[in-house]
Amino acid sequence: MQWKIYYADGSSYYGEPELAPKRGVQAILVKDELVGRRIESSRDYYVYWPERGGWRSVDHFAFFEYLFEANPPTKIVLFGSVMADEEYRMLWDVISNDSDLPPKSGFLSDERKP
Repeated sequence: MQWKIYYADGSSYYGEPELAPKRGVQAILVKDELVGRRIESSRDYYVYWPERGGWRSVDHFAFFEYLFEANPPTKIVLFGSVMADEEYRMLWDVISNDSDLPPKSGFLSDERKP
């Protein structure tokens, strides 16, 4: 498994990127050689951007950069959602203990911390 998406309702997805449910994303775990897994989280938009490592969580400006400049011509965009702090902490425990991807050994310099 190279990545896994977690949603606000507690569900997860790891199939074809273009078939992923589009709304309610809370985090995407991405396999990473340096730290075991990269956690893309806490953004409004999640895009599948192979030139930049696959799934990326992006802000408003990077979202438009992706839409206007990134390849491939078919864009895959998922949308985050707000959830209560306590629910998020419970989901974060599930994400942190996910055994489908290698354990996390540290944080990358551009990775958002919980």
